[in-house]
Amino acid sequence: MTSWRWRFLVFLMKHSNSYLELHHFLITHLREEHTPKVFCIGQAKTGTSSLYSALNTLGYRTVRLFKIGALWHAYPTEDSVQILIQQHWQPYIDEIKRHHYDAFTDFLSSMNRRGFYEALDQAFPGSKFILTLRNPESYVRSFRNFFSEAPWNANSEIDSNKVLLEFERYNRRVQDYFKDRPQQLLTINIIAGDGWAPLCSFLNKPIPNKLFPRKNVSKARKSKPKNE
Repeated sequence: MTSWRWRFLVFLMKHSNSYLELHHFLITHLREEHTPKVFCIGQAKTGTSSLYSALNTLGYRTVRLFKIGALWHAYPTEDSVQILIQQHWQPYIDEIKRHHYDAFTDFLSSMNRRGFYEALDQAFPGSKFILTLRNPESYVRSFRNFFSEAPWNANSEIDSNKVLLEFERYNRRVQDYFKDRPQQLLTINIIAGDGWAPLCSFLNKPIPNKLFPRKNVSKARKSKPKNE
């Protein structure tokens, strides 16, 4: 995907959210708030699309956080991220409170690296957090292939090493943060085959009578789903 296509994709996500705005309105006014909330804080390319689908199957009203349209303005620049850090991510927290969704996925990588999950933990006590993992080298390959034409690509060896180090560092930080509260954090490797069993045990939900969803995976992996 060329760089102009990435810019076009960002434009569409910023300005073509009419159906999402209607959905947000209906959720806010017709749905009672469900607690505890579930925050999926794994990095992109770690099975987050599969997890999004699985949570919807379990009855959670799930939204990809970057699709809460009013918040997209915070993404493009380092300056805007720094301002949000100084505000302890309050604009995002206010937006989450305004919409009565149960679960949130697809956090931007800049948010994951800058203390966002700590702010969520403080703002929504008792919430559940899910950290999606995968083999680090496999993660870097997937990241490099998917974002090859994006401004934040990892095409060089130096950039790939930076992505690898940050991925491992972030996962360690999350696990260290929740180490004394295992009931609030699930680590799951969907790419390697984890599915309903650990997820439903963590959320205290019955296992559905269907295969765990496998989104955005290779044909080879898709042909051999694990039936938990």
